[in-house]
Amino acid sequence: MLFLDRGVTIRTVINSMTFDAKPTDAMAKTIRDAMLSFMSAMAEAQALAMKEARSAGIGHAKTNKPDSYKGRKPSYTAAQVSLIMQKFKQGDSVNKIARDVGLSKFSVSRITGDPDKALENLSSWS
Repeated sequence: MLFLDRGVTIRTVINSMTFDAKPTDAMAKTIRDAMLSFMSAMAEAQALAMKEARSAGIGHAKTNKPDSYKGRKPSYTAAQVSLIMQKFKQGDSVNKIARDVGLSKFSVSRITGDPDKALENLSSWS
């Protein structure tokens, strides 16, 4: 509704609907707002249904074929994990380690938080 409040008229591509930023009367504004709310609720419900279906599919794959769904391939190597943990134990910051090793600070943070899990993820991909 922010765009409508700023005077932007919205035209949808899929169903060629137009939502006028400045409706002619109160009834037109009410109908416009109701349609936008309904479309928003339907999009949210569809996104939630897709998320649940994806989770169910992943759960099914993990149950029936544990090796078939490994998740995302790690962006690091065992040597990098070792180096990261060495630098971390020396007191280097996560940001400095990330710059030195060439990984994102988020990856380094995950590795320092649970190095055993990081190595386990690597072993499932080798």
